[in-house]
Amino acid sequence: MLVSTRSQEHGDPGTGDHRNGRVAEWGDIGRKDKAFKAIDRAMDPSARPATMRRSVLPPALDAITGDVVDSAIQVHSKLGPGLLERTYQVCLVRELEKRGRRVRSEVPVGIVYDGIPVDIAYRLDLLVDDQVVVEVKAVEAVAKPHIAQLLTYLKLSHHPVGILLNFNAVPLRNGIHRLIRSGLDR
Repeated sequence: MLVSTRSQEHGDPGTGDHRNGRVAEWGDIGRKDKAFKAIDRAMDPSARPATMRRSVLPPALDAITGDVVDSAIQVHSKLGPGLLERTYQVCLVRELEKRGRRVRSEVPVGIVYDGIPVDIAYRLDLLVDDQVVVEVKAVEAVAKPHIAQLLTYLKLSHHPVGILLNFNAVPLRNGIHRLIRSGLDR
């Protein structure tokens, strides 16, 4: 649970509502919301029920996600952490194309609000074989908003699988998050 136990007595006033020396943070609000639970599971695989820890993807999707992860590891091993996201994105496209994958960069995802199309509301970093969304990050640590961003992209684009890659993670395997849109089998 995202609850800060910092108190004013310890010299860190924090932000938000102070009750009983405790700082209420954004995680206190709406904790029972399904989206937050999904994000919690994505952030901490050990918190998932045993039936959710391993999902079975169709072989074609599993092959694509495997190529994405292998390519990311290749890029990370050559470049290391600390570069800009765009650098990793360009190099990842090259590695995936060498493996025979079709890759599109900066794919616009439109939404419809109140009957009005908003054509370029969001952009997918990469779309591999028109099925797997790849979000590239180069941040200190993956946070809940990063996971929420990828979940939103999957929902809006109607793609089945997304991979969040944080190239600043050492080792890279600690920065790989694969998310599967619920209802994939429907």
